[in-house]
Amino acid sequence: MMGTCRENEVCNIVHHRHWMPSTVDKVCRCPLNTPSCPVVHTRHGNVMNVNSRTQMKFCAPLRNLRPCRDGEIALRRKTLYQSYGVKNVSIVVDCLCDHRQSYWTFHNRSGEDFNDARHLFTVVQNYKCVAMKRCAAHEFCGYGRRDYGFIYHRCTCPMSHQCKFDLDEYEDDVSELFYQGPAYLARCVPIYDYDWW
Repeated sequence: MMGTCRENEVCNIVHHRHWMPSTVDKVCRCPLNTPSCPVVHTRHGNVMNVNSRTQMKFCAPLRNLRPCRDGEIALRRKTLYQSYGVKNVSIVVDCLCDHRQSYWTFHNRSGEDFNDARHLFTVVQNYKCVAMKRCAAHEFCGYGRRDYGFIYHRCTCPMSHQCKFDLDEYEDDVSELFYQGPAYLARCVPIYDYDWW
């Protein structure tokens, strides 16, 4: 059952897919007497970007959060499991991570708590906000989701280059914030390599 959102807790995750309608993962309900959680990919509002195509939405503005320091734990994802599967998920941000200059990376798993009588256990996954470096030409620059087609960047490409993936080069299992599964390897390629005209 979906709970009521607390302060700085993600209420929705919106994936703005290429060539298809957006998808929304609902996490929690906004409190009574507040607007409902946004479901549209936007440039402004109660939002924090995971990458250029995925946004975390919030019930209220994130006014009390400061920018993240490089390598700081910025997000905690707490998952409550019951014997039949996931019972509840809570995602709380502790600072503002700018996706144009930083990326999210898994740090550690903590807070595992077991309750044998009720067949419950809790796992907390901590994610850091890490500053992006400059990539070299043809260097690995991120992972491309095979299902939605967008990239989780690891670095910024040099001038006149873009981060593109090739369908021949992939890994079977990568772990990103809000995604685990197969992904294409993206590399910084000169823009003219993809200019067919």
